[in-house]
Amino acid sequence: MGSGQSAPALGEAFRCVRVHEESPASKAGLRSYFDWIVCANDTPLNQADDTFFSMIKSHEGLELRLTVFSVQTWRMRQVVIVPTRSWGGEGMLGVTIRYESIQDISDQVFHVLEVADGSPAALAGLQPTADFVLGMTTGRFRDYDHLVAEVEAAVGNTLTLVVYDKQIDSIREVNLAPRRDWGGQGLTGCDFGTGLLHRLPFVMPCPPQS
Repeated sequence: MGSGQSAPALGEAFRCVRVHEESPASKAGLRSYFDWIVCANDTPLNQADDTFFSMIKSHEGLELRLTVFSVQTWRMRQVVIVPTRSWGGEGMLGVTIRYESIQDISDQVFHVLEVADGSPAALAGLQPTADFVLGMTTGRFRDYDHLVAEVEAAVGNTLTLVVYDKQIDSIREVNLAPRRDWGGQGLTGCDFGTGLLHRLPFVMPCPPQS
C-alpha cells in the first residue's frame, strides 16, 4: 500500500497510536500515528516481547534514548525520554503503542472536504481541506466502511478521532458526537475524500537509482 519502497526492509516496530498531552512522550516530541519506535538504547525492538517494557521500568527517572522512524519524513531520528509515574496520567511514557509493520500511511486517511454549518463535524472543530482523519485513539480505520460503522455506533455518544492539520503540521484529538437530528444530511455533516487524490502531503522516499 502506498509508495513506501523502504517500508518492507524496516519490518515491524512499536507504533505510537496515541500520545497523551503533557506526557513524557509528548515532551519528547513523539507523534501519534506517524512515529514507530525502532530501538531503545541501540537495542533493536524487532520482536513483540517484553524487552521494551522492561527497559522502560529499569529507566524510571533516567534518560532512555529511542530511535524513531517517522512515516511523515521517512527518516530515523533520536529521541530522549525520561520514564516517570508522576507526569499525571497512565503509564510511564504516556503513549499507547502497538506492534505493527512500518508502512506508508499517506493513503490510509480520510481527507475532510466539506463541513456543514452547525453540524456535529463543525461543532467538533473539523476544518475542511486542512484536516485529515488518521484514525481513532484506539487504532486506525481499516477502510471507509469501518469509519461509517464506528460513526453509526457512536450516535448518542462521542467518537474521539486523531486528526492531522496540514496547514500547521499539528496532530490533535477531536471529539465527534454524531447525531441524526442536527438538521442536515448524514450523521456528521462532513464529506470525506479518500484515495490517491487525498493523500497526506508527506515527503516520500525516492525510487532507487539504477
